Amino acid sequence: MIRRRRYWLIAALLYAVTWAGGWYFHVREISSEASSRFVAAKMLNDRLFHSLPHEGEATIRLRSGGPYSRVRWCMPLIPGFLLAESDYVVGPIYGEGGVKLILFYGMGTETLFNFWGWKS
Repeated sequence: MIRRRRYWLIAALLYAVTWAGGWYFHVREISSEASSRFVAAKMLNDRLFHSLPHEGEATIRLRSGGPYSRVRWCMPLIPGFLLAESDYVVGPIYGEGGVKLILFYGMGTETLFNFWGWKS
């Protein structure tokens, strides 16, 4: 009886750690991805600012408030694996999101598979 209770307690703890840690690290991953894409697009716009036929015409429109990212929901499937819906937007026609299978390995996350989603 005690062994069974200990087993369920350990399993519940692993699920809780997967959920909380996976959510936290996936938020950081998606936010970092959005920020790096925003900076890259801004640098491209700055570089091409003077070389375009009509000065001041930007190639990529960016959000005025900077990049936006979010994780709508996230749930553990088994310890270490999450199913999550997340997205980020860098500009009006620059972003992506959808439902993903995510591996949580303790110090970060890795997207293994995109089930469905959108990209612009």
